[in-house]
Formats: sequence, structure tokens, C-alpha cells
Amino acid sequence: PARVHGDVVRTVPFDQLHLDDDSLKALRNAVRVFHATDGVHWTEVDIDAGGSNASMPSVLWTGTQFALRAPGPTGAQLWLSPDGVAWQQATLPAGTELMSFGALADGTLILAGRFNGEPAAYTSADGTAWSGVSLAAQLALDPTWRMQQWQLVTSPLGVSLLISAGQDP
Repeated sequence: PARVHGDVVRTVPFDQLHLDDDSLKALRNAVRVFHATDGVHWTEVDIDAGGSNASMPSVLWTGTQFALRAPGPTGAQLWLSPDGVAWQQATLPAGTELMSFGALADGTLILAGRFNGEPAAYTSADGTAWSGVSLAAQLALDPTWRMQQWQLVTSPLGVSLLISAGQDP
């Protein structure tokens, strides 16, 4: 790390920063998972879910398990847990790192967003086998419009996908 004072840059060796293990964890941009049964007494779960500034992690309850989508060191990761303590890594379709994430009422996992520049949605009952569908025909955007943000909202009645789009000048 470097400190800047006016026009002078002073480099401080990492081992001279006097940081404890918890500070180092925060510095490495790691996803940290904590669990509590009472909302008061929290313990950290041992899970290597990576970390990144590219996208935020998201966790949800599917009705039978927790699902954590995290920005892993080499691409998005999916972790599943029946109790929030024991986690197993599952799989995500390649190229879906920045897609919105949710679960349908029956526990089916759903991803929606841009895949190779095109709008798409994926579903999986188990987090390993995924099926996808293009949403380009449903959106039917004029080519001068660009999709900017996606938000997936699930409920017992189904799923809604909100898309913010802007027109090119």
C-alpha cells in the first residue's frame, strides 16, 4: 500500500502495517459468511467464496436451502446450504456473473440478465443442471436502446424482471 502526501508517495511494506487477521480478511475483498440461530450470537462460517469489486454477493432462501452467489476469484460461484453452516459449491452457467439471482416458490433457482450481450434467463432445480432461454423476442427492444440494469423479484406468484433501458443518442 502507498500513502500520498502532496507530491510524495511513501510505500509502506505490508508486514509493517500491523494489521491483525480480521483486518487482512477485509483487505483481500473476501466474501465472509456469518450464521446465527438467534440473531444475536454470530459465528463465521468457513467458506472460500472468493471476492471481487465486479459484483456484489447475494444470498437467498429457496424454501429448502440457502443459495449464495458470490463473485469468485475466477468468475461467479454458487454455494448451497441446507442450514447456513455446511456449504457445498454448485455450478453456474459460464458467462452469467452479472445476472440477477432469485428463487421461485418451488425452490427453483433463477438467473436473468445479459448473456453474450443478449437478454436471457436460466433455471435450475439443483444448482448443477441449468436450462436457458433467450428473452430477446419478449423484450423486442429497438436496436438504439441498451439494457442497463436488471432486477429480479420473486414471490409465491412467480417472478418479475425489471429492466432499465436507455436510448442511444
